[in-house]
Amino acid sequence: MPIPTTAVEITAPDAQMFSALANDAGFRVRFTGLLEGIAAQYLNTAIGSGTPVVTAGHQAYARQVIANPGLFAGTLIQYFVHRTNIASAHIWVDISSGSPALYSDATDAAISSQLNSDWPSISGA
Repeated sequence: MPIPTTAVEITAPDAQMFSALANDAGFRVRFTGLLEGIAAQYLNTAIGSGTPVVTAGHQAYARQVIANPGLFAGTLIQYFVHRTNIASAHIWVDISSGSPALYSDATDAAISSQLNSDWPSISGA
């Protein structure tokens, strides 16, 4: 989603701003879609291959995520907005529409990379 020209960059985002980003509807939709994509990759990768190496536990977790992506995204997003690939990106806020909207310039590739790197720990496998 492009950042509107009316948006203002938050130069020093704090924990409250990251929490607000996690609660932003647009960012949640984006995160949920990327989470589903990574889950699908784990399901489509043979056990014992991939980086990180895929295990049966990773695939079991991926099946749960795909069955209820909104639930899993909702429980993970507050954690992920503080992870390196998201927290190091810039955040903008746009209030021109009357209700604040937040934007991050973290790329889909950066968010997906973070999800992939963290999959072994979040899956518990």
